[in-house]
Amino acid sequence: MKQSSVFLSICAIILCSILWSNKASATHAAGGELLYEWVSDSTYKLIFKFYRDCAGSASEPATVSVCYLNECTGFVGAVALPKKGGANGNEVGTGCPGYPTKCASTSNTLPGYREWIYEANVTLPSRCTTWRFFTSISARNNAITNLVSPGSQTLYIEATLNNVVAQGNSSPQFTVAPVPYVCINMPYAFNNGAVDINGDVMRFQSIRPRNGGSSCVPFPAINDIGYTSGFSLPSNPFATGNTFSLDSMTGEMTFTPTAVQIAVVSIRVKEYRNGVEIGSVMRDIQIIVRSDCSTAPQVAEPDGSSVVNGEYTGSRIEGCANTPLSFCVDLKSPVDPDAILVATSNHAQALPGSILDVQNQRTDSVRACIFWTPGLADTGLHVLFFTVKDSTCRPPGLLVSQTFTVPVYIWPPTEAFPDTAICPGDSVQLIARGWPSFTWTVLPGGDPVSSLSCTDCPDPVGRPMSTTRYVLTSDNLICAKSRDTVTVIALDAPEIQVTP
Repeated sequence: MKQSSVFLSICAIILCSILWSNKASATHAAGGELLYEWVSDSTYKLIFKFYRDCAGSASEPATVSVCYLNECTGFVGAVALPKKGGANGNEVGTGCPGYPTKCASTSNTLPGYREWIYEANVTLPSRCTTWRFFTSISARNNAITNLVSPGSQTLYIEATLNNVVAQGNSSPQFTVAPVPYVCINMPYAFNNGAVDINGDVMRFQSIRPRNGGSSCVPFPAINDIGYTSGFSLPSNPFATGNTFSLDSMTGEMTFTPTAVQIAVVSIRVKEYRNGVEIGSVMRDIQIIVRSDCSTAPQVAEPDGSSVVNGEYTGSRIEGCANTPLSFCVDLKSPVDPDAILVATSNHAQALPGSILDVQNQRTDSVRACIFWTPGLADTGLHVLFFTVKDSTCRPPGLLVSQTFTVPVYIWPPTEAFPDTAICPGDSVQLIARGWPSFTWTVLPGGDPVSSLSCTDCPDPVGRPMSTTRYVLTSDNLICAKSRDTVTVIALDAPEIQVTP
């Protein structure tokens, strides 16, 4: 058995060395993300999306190798991801018609980037609270302005999975194309559009871009790349005059760039299920700040007066499960009446089954209205966003777009449970669901409310000596149902007779 283990370790080292030896070695890596999708049992599809600078001196790699490490046992393996078949290598961040980027010709002035997708299945041989998938592409493009010596740094991307508690988990996916064009001194909003098909809770972090070694065994040393002098997290990872901010709940980035630059931003998304971290993904993107913009700032303004069966409060829309909800958002260019705005949304992913009605497309003021009836399974926070693209296309032909986030929170109706029966001297824990603040009372005919351990908590313990109907009341003004009752039957003590 020991000889077999040594043999397998040697094979893993040889395999990893062969796979990682295929790395490209020119400055062309502009960003990437590593995702996974559950297939069946312990098999997952790994998906690597590589964003290549068209001005780089190397082509995209034919295959990309991904290592997978079991941090519980030290097991390591590697898998080669070939290019995805069909349409691949599509350009992202394109210019207007008649203004081609460097993807069409390196003599053009507008920077250009292509997205290359690589994927393959991998079967994990065991369970662990932390499986780490990682890959590295050499080297980052020289155009980066906020990192020290970018051309000598690799693009390191990783993802994690806890398949002890989430064997069938799929990672969050990003639905908004990266590499946005931004105008100097213009307030800007951007969201990577992360969605989770399992409905897990996501939390967002801004992290420093990373540089990783070119091997699987041993696990490579991972280093945070140094920022150019004057830049640091959390408020100024590039030249923004300390205006950079990332909303940890929604993933929305906001900032006002103060210099012409090409900056790298790294975002990590952690996902939680029942309060336990079950995985994470990261995304490296580049933000291109130009001074030759011809577009005006755009704004998004939720219309609180348009909300039906809900409320616009605390910068989010709130509604109730099993109740039709509708609202509108105005997307406009306040200072440019000639703006040609085109709005899209992730409503199909963020609010499953919802209907989007967009009015006045290709004008300076677009109105987008949502109609949705959320179910009980839809309770919690939903990150809805609208991408607004300015298609005015004045020279130099930049298609500048912004992504505005509108959080939507769905409350469950007020419910109390369980109805149950207890024996004399026993107790039962009651449970409340719905609004975060509750009050418990009793109906006439039973024990007093003092038979509860507390009257303003969601989970009191009841010890009634007689059958009692407890009443749960919340101050929820959004859901029509703000009151519920639960009955605890107190059984009579059994009569015991002793006979010869």
